Amino acid sequence: MLQVLDETWKKVEFTVITHTQGDALIISDVDVLYQALDEGLATINMVLGSRYVKPLRAEAEKWKKDLMILSSIVEEWVLCQKQWMYLVNIFTAADIKKSLPAEAHQFD
Repeated sequence: MLQVLDETWKKVEFTVITHTQGDALIISDVDVLYQALDEGLATINMVLGSRYVKPLRAEAEKWKKDLMILSSIVEEWVLCQKQWMYLVNIFTAADIKKSLPAEAHQFD
């Protein structure tokens, strides 16, 4: 099962696209990534729950740790991206640029 998990994650790709306003890259297809993370964590938990895991426990625990870290990173990335996409619409508006030029420049 660990080999299958390894092969699965070798095929997983982070898809990024250019945002419509500017040259910033944003992650897309997040649902596919979350699904792969959920399936990977379910597989690892099943492996760790097996009574035959003893020879592979260290490798399985490393996989679990790595998947948990990746999950946290993706969650933070998506949260930051959502906030940025909200703010970019505000700070690129012409009236905001006129009324708050320093803040608009700083955002740029």
